[in-house]
Amino acid sequence: MIMAFAGISFMLQAQIPYEGNRVMGYPNKLVNGVFLSTRSYRLKMVPIDNNGNRIDSLTSIYEPNSNRLIGFNIVSGSIGLRLSLKVPQLNSEAPKADTKELGIGLSLYRRKNIFEGFYGSFDGLIDREREKYYSGLQSDPEDFIRRDIRVRTARLTYMNVWRPDKYSFRASHFFNERMLQSGGSGMFVGRYNYFNSKADSSFVPGSGDSLVANDRLNSWRVHSMGVGVGYAYSFVFGDYYFVDMGLLFGTDIQNQAYGFDDGESVQLTVFNPLFDFHFATGWSENRFYIIMNLAFDFNDLSMSSADITSAQLIPSLYFGIRLDPPPKVQQMKEGF
Repeated sequence: MIMAFAGISFMLQAQIPYEGNRVMGYPNKLVNGVFLSTRSYRLKMVPIDNNGNRIDSLTSIYEPNSNRLIGFNIVSGSIGLRLSLKVPQLNSEAPKADTKELGIGLSLYRRKNIFEGFYGSFDGLIDREREKYYSGLQSDPEDFIRRDIRVRTARLTYMNVWRPDKYSFRASHFFNERMLQSGGSGMFVGRYNYFNSKADSSFVPGSGDSLVANDRLNSWRVHSMGVGVGYAYSFVFGDYYFVDMGLLFGTDIQNQAYGFDDGESVQLTVFNPLFDFHFATGWSENRFYIIMNLAFDFNDLSMSSADITSAQLIPSLYFGIRLDPPPKVQQMKEGF
């Protein structure tokens, strides 16, 4: 499978290595690596009563029972693939939601343009705020373990780097380029996001309270499209060490749909600000790399009867090597 993946990607682009004053590319190398991540995912809901007041005592913060991930990435020519899986919880005495988690990313590259797709899923979450509330009581753990909650996310991103001769986003995030000198560039980003969360019963603890405006809420779905502009800069020290940072601002339009356990639904269209920050640092030379990435993702999903946010902070450590492709791949390329 890996040889087929590499062969197809090599045939999709001209195989011309490039090196400028600031950026070196490795289009003829097979970039392989593994990574370890700690994902801090939070789905937070604060109910609002019929008078428009927040009910902080019924706040729920849903999280996976394990936040450790392990995965691999492979970049060949103009295609990249990244897969991550959950590391099981080792403490058998800890309450568990038996979270099933999966993340898959696929990327396509050109010098100035990057297309990236991502799909993620969670099945089974723990309400950490309810866990704290029940910790002092003789209560069944099922009061805060929600195995019935399912979350699906998908994202499509287009990035245009205005000066690829001065700055490489791929150097710190996909590893098939390397910064030789410090440099930066402006960039344009277009993004589509999909978010869907469902449960077999109400998300709100104590469902049935007539004071809670959304006590029957058991699903919501959001489609959003946004655009933004930003700037990124990479500082290079001693040839191989670098620190990369970028900031982006924009706006997006969201179509939100909320479902209730009696079959009723509500749809809203809203505008929200778009904010994105990335940070990476590490050591990268022609053959090996060790890089730490910090990714942040935030979505405001609030409705008139609840403040709802979905956020995750993901620090990841990548180890990898750039190799010449296998002989069979070279033969495929030469025969194409």
